Amino acid sequence: MKKITLLLAGMIMATGSFAQFNWGLKTGMNFSNLINSRYTSIKTGMHVGFFGEYRAAQWFALQPELLYSVQGGSDITKENLITSRQRIRLNYVILPVTAKFYVTRNLSIDAGPQVGYVIRAKRFDKDIDNTESRRAVNKYKREFNAGDYNVFDFSATAGLTYKLTRRIGVSARYSHGINDFLVNGDWKNSVIQTGFLIGF
Repeated sequence: MKKITLLLAGMIMATGSFAQFNWGLKTGMNFSNLINSRYTSIKTGMHVGFFGEYRAAQWFALQPELLYSVQGGSDITKENLITSRQRIRLNYVILPVTAKFYVTRNLSIDAGPQVGYVIRAKRFDKDIDNTESRRAVNKYKREFNAGDYNVFDFSATAGLTYKLTRRIGVSARYSHGINDFLVNGDWKNSVIQTGFLIGF
């Protein structure tokens, strides 16, 4: 028992002596769609915000983030000379918390939960006449009614981060929605994020 206690104390001291915290900005692109909806074409968006990394050991860290994220999906159909374009744009504030497992000094495998909060949800429809005039024959946008969708989104995330320098890194991550976006539907968020991390 004494040996086990000494071993645990040594591990705690070693972790504590290594522990370090840094933070910075994160920004990049989103490639998203809504699974189980008609809006399954990729919609491009962006994300921007802050991250913090608590490096508990040489091989392990925790990274919480607070990001503004533009997501959604799109759908394009063509019939005769009319092209119809429909887009869903969802503006989220998201909070991912990932566990980072360093497989090399600069490369980590990241995974963890994410919660998001919808601050705006809109639908855009536009029909284009494909004759020489290429005029919009129908165009409108509307906001979803607040009671039609779940304001909170819970997702699972996984990806990779590579540190180019001590302060600059690149990341790629996939997040998959666990709950539905619509209250009476089966739409789930699906997002690929690529971006940069700039530490201070």
